[in-house]
Amino acid sequence: MGASSSGLLDEAKISHIKGLVDSTLQSFSVFYHQQYSAAYCGHLHQEVEPKKEGRGLLLTQRPQYDPEDVLYKGTVKFSCWDEQGKKWKERYTVLRRDYKLEIHDSIETFNRGAAAKLVLQPAGGVVLTTEEESKTLLEKSCAGILNGILHTNTLLKTQPSKCGSTKIII
Repeated sequence: MGASSSGLLDEAKISHIKGLVDSTLQSFSVFYHQQYSAAYCGHLHQEVEPKKEGRGLLLTQRPQYDPEDVLYKGTVKFSCWDEQGKKWKERYTVLRRDYKLEIHDSIETFNRGAAAKLVLQPAGGVVLTTEEESKTLLEKSCAGILNGILHTNTLLKTQPSKCGSTKIII
């Protein structure tokens, strides 16, 4: 079995090493207290008054907005999956700050304060802006089920959209 290094030292060497370590730590502790105070004050200064090029270390909060603020409102062409074969209808939509999408029959019903016909809570949805995008998405999502039937299906034949109009498929 090996002998420990401290076992080879006699009492004189042990006390000599302890004295060296104590004197070194005593001289270092004065320097450490001075530098720690300066570094801590610098850290506090950086938190309170950040430099122009850097960000401060204090946490800031985003401004609180009213969830009823309107991000977008306008008329869009709208169709539901349960109304297949029907024409696209013009609906008045309102997108709120909390990203709820309210769908009203018309701008008049919205202005009267009537309840929305449909309110969508988004959870990873997609807004399609062209008929081609909706066909592509439908073909991609139903490719394994329908195996090419989509191209001849009459459900995909819809009215041509006007330029610049938006279609939402749900």
